[in-house]
Amino acid sequence: MKSNNSIFKAPVNLEAWLSAIKDLPPTKSSTYSPKEIIDGFKVDTVSVDTLADFVDFYNLAGDLGYQEERFDALLEFRRVGELTKVWDYFCNHHLFKARKHKELSFDRAKFIVDFKKLVGGFEALMHG
Repeated sequence: MKSNNSIFKAPVNLEAWLSAIKDLPPTKSSTYSPKEIIDGFKVDTVSVDTLADFVDFYNLAGDLGYQEERFDALLEFRRVGELTKVWDYFCNHHLFKARKHKELSFDRAKFIVDFKKLVGGFEALMHG
């Protein structure tokens, strides 16, 4: 980030967020329920908890993909539009508290198909 200082526009609370990371204990395990996440996206209004569960899994897949070469295929599954739209919405509205509030707008059917592909890829790589 430092080398890109002239073009990087940090969110208002980035420094506080990064400073707080040092106090977080490492996670020993992660449990996720794709069915619960999918069911949560089938309802008219998606709850913040469902969004957070999706983002946690999405971030886990990204962390693995960026940190271990055998998981780099997960990065392609994450780059699809509907997953990215939901992740961006959550980060902007619930994590970084953006000032501009846009409604969550995405193709639910495509999101579910894409999320299932991400989960399938994750499980194949974990057990492969």
